[in-house]
Amino acid sequence: MGRIQGDEGRAEDPFRPTKGRTELAEAGPTGKRPHGNDSARSSLIYFIFRVANFKKRREIMHIPEKLADEGKEILASFPVEGFVYGKGPENAAFMLVGEAPGETEIHNGVPFSGRAGKELMKFLEKLNLSREEVYITSAVRSRPYRWGEKKDKHGNVVKRKYNRPPTAKEILGHAPLLDYEIEHVKAPIIVTLGNIGLKRLLGPGYKITEQHGRVLRGPVQKYNEGTYSWTEKEFSIFPTFHPASVFYNRRLEEVIQEDIEALKKLL
Repeated sequence: MGRIQGDEGRAEDPFRPTKGRTELAEAGPTGKRPHGNDSARSSLIYFIFRVANFKKRREIMHIPEKLADEGKEILASFPVEGFVYGKGPENAAFMLVGEAPGETEIHNGVPFSGRAGKELMKFLEKLNLSREEVYITSAVRSRPYRWGEKKDKHGNVVKRKYNRPPTAKEILGHAPLLDYEIEHVKAPIIVTLGNIGLKRLLGPGYKITEQHGRVLRGPVQKYNEGTYSWTEKEFSIFPTFHPASVFYNRRLEEVIQEDIEALKKLL
């Protein structure tokens, strides 16, 4: 797995703000600082520039229905339920790759809308971004479940479905869907949430505990006749912990905050 490299020894990151870009942002789209009677006109031009850029970013990306139907059919015999489409603009600030939808998501069709989704929204707020400005997807689009038992309010033991991690076969079955999104969403950085997304893109040799909070630049895995091969194109991958991880380990809140600060410098 020597094909993926970290920050060390790399050329300057093309997405890191430079002095020249900072000056352009302060000056407005014309590159000239407003002065005198030109101030109002320059402010108006800059406002129009920002609105146009926002509208461009709001163009929503949809995977083809044929591809979605194929994904549903492949996992039809697996213990999964529902189907949730990735959501977000073609020109996203970045792409988020999670694990799989949960019970809430398969009912409302919105990725990361359950408990973990609330934590993810806090993540985005700290980056001064909204859900509408990023593309949110996952390695598997259907909810993997297992049967378990619990007591209801009357003390009766009832069976119910619980979330579980997706298997390697389930991840492979929906790999073409994520491949399509990676190819068509123009995101400068792909943020993987937890081990599932990280391993799906970079392989089983990567662990979130070792790679979080830094950029990994290189090819990613793509579906190829029942297995994976490497893309010719290189991507910038930024691994961080899954938002739900803080429910089980509150000490990770500080670690995730540090990852947010590192990601903020790249945007």
